[in-house]
Amino acid sequence: MRYKLIKLVLFGCLLSSKALAQEDPFIFSPDTVYKFQKPSLCSSLRLLDMRENKYSMGHVLLGHGMFQQRKTVIPESPLNTFLPEYFSKMLAGQTSGNDELLLVLYNFNIENSPNGDEISSIYFNADFYRGSSDQYTYLGKVDSMYELMSGGNASKKLVNVTAYKLCDIFSRFATSEVKSAGYYKERDLAGKRNTEHLKYPIYRDTNFKKGIYYTADQFVNNQPSDTPIVQEVYYIGDKREVRFHYANEKGKKVKHIDERDFFAVYDGKSWMVGINGHCEPMSYKNGEFYADRRFKGVKGNANVSNMGIMFGLAGALIASSASGGKERASWGLYRAKFDPDIKDFIPVKRIE
Repeated sequence: MRYKLIKLVLFGCLLSSKALAQEDPFIFSPDTVYKFQKPSLCSSLRLLDMRENKYSMGHVLLGHGMFQQRKTVIPESPLNTFLPEYFSKMLAGQTSGNDELLLVLYNFNIENSPNGDEISSIYFNADFYRGSSDQYTYLGKVDSMYELMSGGNASKKLVNVTAYKLCDIFSRFATSEVKSAGYYKERDLAGKRNTEHLKYPIYRDTNFKKGIYYTADQFVNNQPSDTPIVQEVYYIGDKREVRFHYANEKGKKVKHIDERDFFAVYDGKSWMVGINGHCEPMSYKNGEFYADRRFKGVKGNANVSNMGIMFGLAGALIASSASGGKERASWGLYRAKFDPDIKDFIPVKRIE
């Protein structure tokens, strides 16, 4: 009885310590300031924070085994203060203009070991503008996920690589010439993404049309084919699978429709997208379409200490592992968001 009581007390203490640790955040404070390599056309940065959660920058796992703690990442000062100050440090006095770089931030999330292996990720989604006196020119957007192998002190690596990527992204826009015509008022910037989405009918009317969408063009225009189809549900083990067949005059299923031959199907209640010979659910949330897709990402390896960075501004490979210049990559499963401008999915979060 006494032994059980001691075990219960120890277990209670462990739970209490873990609870306290979870309340104690991990402070995002880079120990390196990466500098611009050429003069900036902007002398300052300002943030318009559109994130749902303006407190957190993500999560990191610290420790090992039963003592592992999941901590919320927060900047050393509020982000609308931290980023402008860090931007000034990046400039190192190299400026050739007095414009303001205006950052409209939709998402900024970092995680180490997001799926339990030696991989860390950075997701950054923002629009950039340049100007002054409430006249801003659109420079471009970043909606990208970055990955790195995170052996060793994973949290420290993640913080420093994030600082490097911030410098890379900021310098790309702060040193580039304006290419787009026209000006925006600050009051118009928060709704610009939604306005751009609304030029595609699928985002204008959420009364989606039932049918089969053979192409992404048909999908964004909410114009499915009127081909009669029949849905079949079956199971492989515990996994629910769906496939579609053409229907005859009596509405009976006939030939199976190859999943590689269509983009999506809407049955009046839910979406399915065709992926590599089978169907996966697609969801619509907060004005965006999401599905699970496979992409080539960093290969997890507990014995690897070198760092590779995958995915770039367009979801492409931007750098490979430092180990002899050889690419260390493998296919992984990701939560992906549909981008109507490129009519394809882009990764936003690693699943496995």
